[in-house]
Amino acid sequence: MRPTRTSPVRAWSLAGRRGFSLPELVVVLGVLTILVGLLLPSVRQTWHQGRLTSLLGEIQQQAALVEMYGNEHNDLYPFAGFDTVGDCARKWYEALVREGMLDDRAAERASVFQLSLCMVYDARRMEPGNTPDRNAWDEPPVPVYRRQTRLPASKGMLYWLYTYEKRSPWPHTWCCYPDSSPGPVAMADGSALIGRWMDFLPDGELVVDNPSGVGYPVITTWYGVAGRDR
Repeated sequence: MRPTRTSPVRAWSLAGRRGFSLPELVVVLGVLTILVGLLLPSVRQTWHQGRLTSLLGEIQQQAALVEMYGNEHNDLYPFAGFDTVGDCARKWYEALVREGMLDDRAAERASVFQLSLCMVYDARRMEPGNTPDRNAWDEPPVPVYRRQTRLPASKGMLYWLYTYEKRSPWPHTWCCYPDSSPGPVAMADGSALIGRWMDFLPDGELVVDNPSGVGYPVITTWYGVAGRDR
């Protein structure tokens, strides 16, 4: 009896139906898991760097709008007219919306940046021994003018509200956790840079007067808008 021959096409078809055995599948999944584990930190770092570069460009645009606002309002920093310093600083862009300089979509993008409290807070309340008994965010705001700054100014004007910890994808406030990642900051002289909050400590040491909260770099800082952040 002559042996039957299986055509190459049918042999390939039968082999294709066999699929993976359980040990082979376990090995493949293990290799894929290792590869994903090796690539994930690199992908996350690349994403974060791209995000920072994009935010640096955005904060420069916002700083230019603050400059334009000052040119049209007697050197005044954006003053939204809310009841507390905190609301004026958090919603600084509302002053630009009111003047037709930002639409709702642009205002939403601007909301990821915080105006320094120094730009809406009485500098006389930011001196050692003269800080308020309550948090500075709850104090009534005052108009602050660019001509009060000392140029070339090292005073932080706008900063990114949130950053990302090295081992966590979740956002945290930019200041003042020990492991906080760098974020973009726009300075009062028009420059912008990426840095960690501790890079803006003039003496390398964080000194905060509680409960007022005065002393945090960029966010409040001693001596108000004429003080130093870096």
